[in-house]
Amino acid sequence: MNWFQNLSVRLKILSVAGLGIVLFVVYAAYSFYIAETNIDHLKRIESQDFPVLELVNANNVDFIAISESFIAAITQADPDLLQEAQSRAAEFEQRLADIRRTDPSLSGSVEDLRRSFSAYIGEATTLARSLINSDVAADDLYQRISHVRGLQDAYETHQKAFEKQRYEAFRDTLNASRSDNLSTQKIGLFLGLVAFTLLALIALRVTRAITLPLEGAVNAADNIANGKCCNGRS
Repeated sequence: MNWFQNLSVRLKILSVAGLGIVLFVVYAAYSFYIAETNIDHLKRIESQDFPVLELVNANNVDFIAISESFIAAITQADPDLLQEAQSRAAEFEQRLADIRRTDPSLSGSVEDLRRSFSAYIGEATTLARSLINSDVAADDLYQRISHVRGLQDAYETHQKAFEKQRYEAFRDTLNASRSDNLSTQKIGLFLGLVAFTLLALIALRVTRAITLPLEGAVNAADNIANGKCCNGRS
């Protein structure tokens, strides 16, 4: 700190203000970055995460109705019930496509869901039509119904896993936003403590640089007034 002691009083005072400005700019820049990051998080929640969750929940409810419609069509061998089930299935697949358009990063997972759903719908439709046309053997009926049930269970497993992933992604986005806000508070506190410490030290040195010469001048004036200067020469 010898270089600091060699500075003029004016430069020392300016250094205090300069340090405060630098620390403020650093904190302001970091806060702006965090604010922009949080805006991106909120935009993702608004435009992707939340709409996807709405579609997933709608599909969960509708899949129950679809499975019940196919069960009714199979057990009653009713073509009208089969038509209703197929209509519901088409709307269901449309929502899967909406999920893909809403969040393109989910294309792979949505395609797996679509394949699993299509396998179930295809087998259930084939069985229902066979029963409507009385084109299924009695000894083969139980095996085919079990196969349809297995495909239904497989889809429900995939759907639950997908739903869990989307809720976890939603929570991760919220937690990331909270974590960024907490980091901003911690950085602000740290920079405040650093600024307070450095400014206090610099202010102390500046004060001493101003007061010590003044104290020396006052002491010298007192000595002259008291005749100590002349006494010192004799």
